[in-house]
Amino acid sequence: MYAKRRVLGFTLIEVMIVVVIVAILASIAFPAYDRYVTRAERADGQNALTDVLLRQERFRANNPQYSSNFGSDDDGLRLVSDGQSATYDSDEGRWRLSITSSGTNAFTVQADKVSGRTDSTCNPMVVTVTRDTGETDRTPEECF
Repeated sequence: MYAKRRVLGFTLIEVMIVVVIVAILASIAFPAYDRYVTRAERADGQNALTDVLLRQERFRANNPQYSSNFGSDDDGLRLVSDGQSATYDSDEGRWRLSITSSGTNAFTVQADKVSGRTDSTCNPMVVTVTRDTGETDRTPEECF
């Protein structure tokens, strides 16, 4: 009499189960990815700060005090005693660094976020080096 036809496709229940599984996986993956991107952006600022710290020590070895300005040459960033620029952007351009204070025995470098994701915890990142005591103060601590 009536021939049974075979119906191809998915039922609504099967599609809903797949949607739920994808939603669960996304709810796990997105926060992990978000933390990864935030750590990567912080690393850009930390690397730029470390680069300035090393260049400041090299500058101080040849001069009577730490530099208060940035300059540029073929290698990129360099520190100068006469002011060419008050700021310097990190390699990836997410952080703007400035030397907020400098003298014969101490200096402070600040990194402010200028692009990328908003990071209220680590904006700004500040490093103060005191040559007399050999102390390096990094704030906020959880960012280093």
